[in-house]
Amino acid sequence: MSQPPLGFQTNSDLTPTLTNSVQLQSYAIGDTLSFFDEKFLLTLGIRRQTIEVKTYDYSTGDKTSDYKATENTPVVGMVYKLTPQLSVYGNYIESLRQGETAPEQFNGIDLVNRGEAQSPYVAEQKEIGLKYDSDYLGWGLAYFTTDMPRSFTDTSDPANPVFETSGENNHQGIELTTFGLLTDDIKLLGGVTWLDAKQDKTGSDDLDGNRVVGIPEYQANIGAEWEVPQVSGLALDSRIIYTGSMYADSANDLKLPSWTRVDIGARYLMQVNGKDLTLRARVNNVLDRDYWASAGGYVGANGTVGTGYLVLGAPRTVTLTATMDF
Repeated sequence: MSQPPLGFQTNSDLTPTLTNSVQLQSYAIGDTLSFFDEKFLLTLGIRRQTIEVKTYDYSTGDKTSDYKATENTPVVGMVYKLTPQLSVYGNYIESLRQGETAPEQFNGIDLVNRGEAQSPYVAEQKEIGLKYDSDYLGWGLAYFTTDMPRSFTDTSDPANPVFETSGENNHQGIELTTFGLLTDDIKLLGGVTWLDAKQDKTGSDDLDGNRVVGIPEYQANIGAEWEVPQVSGLALDSRIIYTGSMYADSANDLKLPSWTRVDIGARYLMQVNGKDLTLRARVNNVLDRDYWASAGGYVGANGTVGTGYLVLGAPRTVTLTATMDF
């Protein structure tokens, strides 16, 4: 039997050592009130959330951090029906979330607090918008904001880098979506998003106002499905996905180009011995374009690249599946 790779910690039965344990617990209560002949709806709720995070050393299995937090987080939502099809809405939501976990290394140097989890935090989300829904077509327009802590690696002592949470990543955006039937046989689904994601309160004038790593400013997609009337059970679909340029470092020196991907697919529903059998075929990235799908990781306090990563988009990929309902 071959030996486990160097640095892969196991016990006697080759079970990988536990490095992270997360326990989540949530209780919620809420109600929706209606006014003015149900034209105005008000939803009020509260959640009691508990998160307990334990991390363990990758090599020794010793516990490196243990955090537990409990918060009561509110949920408020309002909807006013301007017409039976058109509504204006708004909501405010808080949620308790798990803090980031420190990576093992930064630029090849072990972090002082490698593997340790940062404290849980409360994230806020606000949203207002319009929604139109008819018997055939619908659309939505929303403005939203989300704030969350910013994590980075403090390299003021280059020989002993420390992973910390300081400052904020502030997100605000506008999203336009559409959905429904173009005809009795053609379904449509698509959307466009503008997202302004900026770093704030970083302690560095060079970083404040820079874009958040791995967040494109523009994204769009459009997809359609055609149920072929001449062939019962056959449907053809296609979609186009666009992702704008993004940065791979906090200093915004490493910019990844935008990309567009085209996917196509087909499904066929048939009966086999009285059971529904669905056959599916898909081709993703039809044009076989090279692109960076995403970027992320942790950077130094001055925005230098450290423990970061780039995800290469998959090449042209063909999948065939069959599903039977019993």
